Amino acid sequence: MRTFGIAILSGFVFVVLCAPLAAQSNLPIYLFSLEINGAGSPPLHVFLVNPTTGALSEVSNSPFATGLGSCCIVVDPTARFVYVANSNSNDITAYSVDAPTGNLTRVPSSPFTTGVGLRAVGIEPTGRFLYVSSVDMISSLYAYSIDSGTGVLTPLAGSPFPQANATSSITFDPKGNFVFLAQVQQTNPVATLIDSVDFATGALVQVVGANTGADVTAMEPSGRFLYTINTRDTNSSLVSAFVLNPAQPSLSEIQGSPFAVAQNPILWDIAFDPSGKFLFLDSSGFSQQNGFVSAYTIDPQTGALAQVGLALPGGINPTSIVADPTGHFVYASSTTSTTATPGYATILSFAINGSTGELTPLSASPWMDTLQYSYGNRLAIAFGPIGTPNPVPTLSSLLPSSVTAGGAGFTLQVNGVNFVPGTTVYFGGQARNATFVSTTQLNADILSSDIANGGTGVVFVFNPLPGGGASTSVEFTVFNPSPTISSINPTSAVAGAAGFTLTVNGSNFVTGSIVNFNGTARSTAFVSSAQLTITISASDIASQNTISISVTDPPTGGSGGGTSSTLPLTILPTNTQPVVGALVPVSATAGGPAFTLKIVGTGFTSSSIVTFNSAPVSTAFVSATLLEAAIPASAIAVAGHPLVTVTNPGGSPSVVATFTVNNEDFNLSVTAPSISVVAGNPASYSLLVTPSNGTIANSVTFTVSGSPTGATPAFSPSATIPAGSGATTVMLSIATMAHSAVPPIKSPRVPLPQWPLVCLSIVAVVFMCLGACFLGGRGPRFAPQFLLASLLLIAAGFTACGGVTGPAGPAAPANLATGTPAGTYSIIVTATSGNGSLSTTVTLKVM
Repeated sequence: MRTFGIAILSGFVFVVLCAPLAAQSNLPIYLFSLEINGAGSPPLHVFLVNPTTGALSEVSNSPFATGLGSCCIVVDPTARFVYVANSNSNDITAYSVDAPTGNLTRVPSSPFTTGVGLRAVGIEPTGRFLYVSSVDMISSLYAYSIDSGTGVLTPLAGSPFPQANATSSITFDPKGNFVFLAQVQQTNPVATLIDSVDFATGALVQVVGANTGADVTAMEPSGRFLYTINTRDTNSSLVSAFVLNPAQPSLSEIQGSPFAVAQNPILWDIAFDPSGKFLFLDSSGFSQQNGFVSAYTIDPQTGALAQVGLALPGGINPTSIVADPTGHFVYASSTTSTTATPGYATILSFAINGSTGELTPLSASPWMDTLQYSYGNRLAIAFGPIGTPNPVPTLSSLLPSSVTAGGAGFTLQVNGVNFVPGTTVYFGGQARNATFVSTTQLNADILSSDIANGGTGVVFVFNPLPGGGASTSVEFTVFNPSPTISSINPTSAVAGAAGFTLTVNGSNFVTGSIVNFNGTARSTAFVSSAQLTITISASDIASQNTISISVTDPPTGGSGGGTSSTLPLTILPTNTQPVVGALVPVSATAGGPAFTLKIVGTGFTSSSIVTFNSAPVSTAFVSATLLEAAIPASAIAVAGHPLVTVTNPGGSPSVVATFTVNNEDFNLSVTAPSISVVAGNPASYSLLVTPSNGTIANSVTFTVSGSPTGATPAFSPSATIPAGSGATTVMLSIATMAHSAVPPIKSPRVPLPQWPLVCLSIVAVVFMCLGACFLGGRGPRFAPQFLLASLLLIAAGFTACGGVTGPAGPAAPANLATGTPAGTYSIIVTATSGNGSLSTTVTLKVM
């Protein structure tokens, strides 16, 4: 029972450790191990990978013989062919892979001759072309086409292709759009070149160089991030990471790069799991002993690396690492001893945790060669070409079959047979998004940049593994359009002047467009589909002449393209005197902003200089009849009449033209400025505002000062004229206040109308008192006399008291000290606009 319990526990542990291995492919997996074998035995071993345990079992007839000094190995994308580059025998050994057994058979005519000192080998993702680097007297790339049926290599036209430096690593992006060539000079990395593949010829066309400072490159399966290491620097344990911008194309180092690898000073090789989530490294100490294998996660957004767990022992003198195509196992080459004692080549095996990327050594690891003096070198791994393979596709026609350069992107219908879901369409060597419609039709998205220029592009399709492969190619023609020319700049020049750049404007220009100078093609710079430039030398314009300028687009496939109509470039006599006909504008306001002055006339050239108030100003040549001068604000700071002239080199200046700088941009006038009124009546003045340049630039506001006491000014219809107005009349009304009457002066000599009655009353009272006294003592006999005396006394009282009134006196006069005082007044009316103002005086006489 105890033994049974241990067995159950062991099985449980095995299941837990191997949980990532649960889903396996039905296809066999073959591991190819290329050794350095001092005993002279065949160095190429082939192993069948156990899909559950990861254990290796060598296939029958393994190992297989190669050439001398085997350095590099590559398996084609369909897994049907294996190629080994041999440095000492200067050739490539090619094998076909037997599907069910993994045994290798030499392909016809193998080995294939190549250069001396082979360094690296690579096959682009469609499996059509193989490349191998060579270092002899010069550095070169040898290129071959691969027969899809036999695997036979045929040198490409122009091969080998010279390289500035030795290529130590060849890496393709997953779609085959770009190839990255890590190059070294002597023992130091120089740069990584980014090339594109010409799928019509197989030639590599350099696009740009990137300073990656590495001699080993590797791209993760999505094609977004490139990782590099420097195996030649024993003091550097760094992994650099770059993001690929396919539109440029260019490489940009990501944030945090380079990433340090702890306790692993010398890095040797890079591998990825097929999902692109994890990166694996093998490395060693300074003496190439104490090898290590380590794992890292790849940030799916940034490409940044983060180490998973600790580095695991990786044997001695490690050189190569691979991950199996199912993403469950990692294998690393090594040896059991240093060069001082006999050693055996070994292969270390690890299981990948599918969630974390952490590695666990397999129980069956390591596999060990039985021959002494053998050392692990390079590994390759792939599915075997068995099962139900995808067919090889055939391409028959394209719709449309041609377009005109410079058009918009479009959908290309690709017709043929044997298409499968996942089939890739290549247009001009670049993989494009394709939609699977049926086994006989694909729709591909072609970009406007793909047809920006005329030419013949190659279109083919590629079916994925297993089986599959590339179809034959069909040419797609992009016709150059017929160009048109609308203007040139400048349109003239003075004979004997310095050289200059001539700009040609128009449409339908392409990168191959040529500017013709009097019918002779000139070296032309392509700016855009609407602009080209050429260099005009002093000798081209040494004497007076008229030069015809035209543009020619080259034909494509014998048709398209053509030559535009011509425009004249006038070479003026040396002593040509320019003539100024008009200035636009003719005036400006003092203190205003900088502006552009247009000078209309004749005889202008690209060398013409405008002077404004005797100072040269920046001049733009528009045509022989138009110049534009940049007038700074400082030149119109004060009012005046600056002079404008135009001068051509070697000639006399033009007759001067006068420019006006006004105080304001309007004039102010008054109709009938002097008015007399009686106090209490208004005075009205008519104010006229006239713009200097058609309309008023800024609003005008009126104010009044100097009004007399009691006078109130008012404007009608408003005290403000809005900006943009034309000539405008405003009425100024000044209301005055009337005078009051003069008050009476108090005097006894001046009787009032009531005085006669008062006096008479007094006299009557006195008289009655006297009468009473008199009659009381004398009797009635004196009554008549008393009556007469009373009458006489009353009459005398009236006379003495003014009881008799005369005619009425004059009316009381006005009091001039009240209301609006009488007098003559000068009143100032001010109109303000922008930063300036104008004033005028009106006269008001008050009576």
